[in-house]
Amino acid sequence: MSVRTTTDRKDVVSPGSVFWKRHEHHINNIRNFGPSNELEIKKQRKKNSYFRNETVKYLQFLVPENCRILALGCGDGETLARLKPCYGLGVDINQGYIEFARNRYPDHEFLVADIEDPEFLKGLVNQEPFDVILLEDTLGYLEDVQAFLRCLG
Repeated sequence: MSVRTTTDRKDVVSPGSVFWKRHEHHINNIRNFGPSNELEIKKQRKKNSYFRNETVKYLQFLVPENCRILALGCGDGETLARLKPCYGLGVDINQGYIEFARNRYPDHEFLVADIEDPEFLKGLVNQEPFDVILLEDTLGYLEDVQAFLRCLG
């Protein structure tokens, strides 16, 4: 088994690179994976309600209220909102999720973005620091977890 590591960051973000073309295909698959409208999102929430509630209870034990939370891969925004941050920023690639989250949780900020884009992550890192970065059910969807974490650091 071979492990691909990225040493030249310019190769990763160059729009003409093989990685970039593969990444665009990967992102389009993720974009189209989740529910795209409110009815589908509510149906999915109901189906997964027990697991979601247990996850949130555990996170509420770990994460104090009134802190700054960055939720990468935030989905419909429910977990972020239930953690009751003083400032919450949720990011997801799925437009349907973000529209739902913006309507349902107007006290928080939600962005549609590719969280693997190094320039986007650099912009987040340059903001006021976050107390918590939440990656709930996100890492398995990333193309290169090591490069992603390096960009966050």
